[in-house]
Amino acid sequence: MSNFIITEKKSEPKAKQVYVLFPPLVKLIKAYQAQVHKSLPPEDSRIRLNEMISKLSFWYEKLRNAVDYQDDHLLRERAILRNLQRTMTLANRSGKVIARPLVYDLIRAGYLPNNTLPESIIGEAEIVIDRYIRLIDIIGHYKEKEEKVEIFDFLIKMLAIELDDLFVDKSVDDALVECMYQAVSKDIVVEGNYSEVEKKVQLYIAILRSLIKADAARIHFYLWQLYLPNWHKAREEDLIRIAQQIDVLRNQILGQLSHPLNQMYMRVLRKYNVIFLIIRDIISEDPDAALDIWKDPVLLEEKVREAAKKRYRRSKIKLRRSIVRSIIYLFITKMTLAIILEFPLDLLLERTVNYFSLGVNVVFPPFLMFTIGMFIRVPGKKNTDKIVQGVKEISYQLEERRVIHKIKKPFRRSVFMSRAFAVMYLVLFSVIFGLIIYGLHRLGFNIASIVIFIFFMCLVSFFGIRISQSARELHIIERKDNLFTFLKDFITLPIIQFGRWLSLNLSRVNFFVILFDFVIEAPFKVILDVVDQWTGYVKEKREELF
Repeated sequence: MSNFIITEKKSEPKAKQVYVLFPPLVKLIKAYQAQVHKSLPPEDSRIRLNEMISKLSFWYEKLRNAVDYQDDHLLRERAILRNLQRTMTLANRSGKVIARPLVYDLIRAGYLPNNTLPESIIGEAEIVIDRYIRLIDIIGHYKEKEEKVEIFDFLIKMLAIELDDLFVDKSVDDALVECMYQAVSKDIVVEGNYSEVEKKVQLYIAILRSLIKADAARIHFYLWQLYLPNWHKAREEDLIRIAQQIDVLRNQILGQLSHPLNQMYMRVLRKYNVIFLIIRDIISEDPDAALDIWKDPVLLEEKVREAAKKRYRRSKIKLRRSIVRSIIYLFITKMTLAIILEFPLDLLLERTVNYFSLGVNVVFPPFLMFTIGMFIRVPGKKNTDKIVQGVKEISYQLEERRVIHKIKKPFRRSVFMSRAFAVMYLVLFSVIFGLIIYGLHRLGFNIASIVIFIFFMCLVSFFGIRISQSARELHIIERKDNLFTFLKDFITLPIIQFGRWLSLNLSRVNFFVILFDFVIEAPFKVILDVVDQWTGYVKEKREELF
């Protein structure tokens, strides 16, 4: 616990007030300081790869990611998963066979730094991989083929997370999550018959999802470690016991993600996210000076305002980049197929090409995405004032701070009301899409052109909502609803929901991703590895001459 004295200016003789800095915040600052001062391993024990080969792999990865839209913070994790899905299916799979090529692959692609990681990390990765392989092999003795496929998919995703945590230090993220958990757990009162364990686990999961944008696989791994605290040291008898209980464990973990408390916590946490992101920004800029900043509330307020402005600017830049990236993704993966389909369908149905509808279907998606981006706004001064207040309240745990959020048990509608609302929503869905189809038909669109137009309109609308999320997360002041926002939500909800359904289902059958992952990637990686080994051989021969 860190104590310090601050003098407050008053008209009366100066009074001294003792503030106690929030202990988890001190731990967060120290975690950053430890990371900054972490020394590199000796140069002769680091993994160093050919930079020319790395550039080829880096640009391949850029191209591959253009056809598989993922959030930036998930790219390394997904790259590890892709590599494991390719190599774990080999007959002679083992940590010794898989680990080194995996680490080299990640360094070449730019997901891990070159000439920084110790050679010993490959041996550590081998141990982790072998533990999962052994568990999968044991499970194979208990399960039928279909069950084995599902469990393999579940375990390999967790293996990707565990390896990601091994390769990249997550102590700062862990400290940030713990800091938020300790701060908000006192502010939230949950009504209903939930156990204390349920409430703690669900709050922690909600923080992982909202603050560090953890995906399902990372949350699965968090729960896996919670249920199996000795997992990292599991021996053969432990693995046999886990294999026998795998169905119970898996069902418990999957059930936690669908718990009703999770979404209720998420709605409350939206107001806290930006506060902790700003705290992280200030600390990360200069960890060694962070404690001194927090000892001066005036200086802290100045730093909070600066950090908020920087985050607003970064949000604008990220917004533009995401719009461009999503347009490229849509054009390469979906629009190309649509154009290829629309030409022959026009000729088949109309015996001529409708260049007007074709042009609209080509131009409209990027125009709609651009328009959505134009209407996204970053917060203003009032929002920044609220952030300043929130940072101070959490940092100093002021006595006057009384923030209580009550989470009530969800209201359960009667079966009759639920069905009535479902019918009303279906009618709304039919009316909106009916009007769109009627309008397009009046403009001369045929059936194929109408389907393609609606397809892209819904997808782009959903992507627009996803992209705008990063800007909305900076708003600590809730949006005030009015007639315009009500009508906009009322009209666009069916379109966005249909776009979400399309995105979830079409991502599973992305032709270009399949082409890259199963046709191009494997031979490309083999060629890179051979070229890398050849350049190493040539270098050795050249050094023999001197």
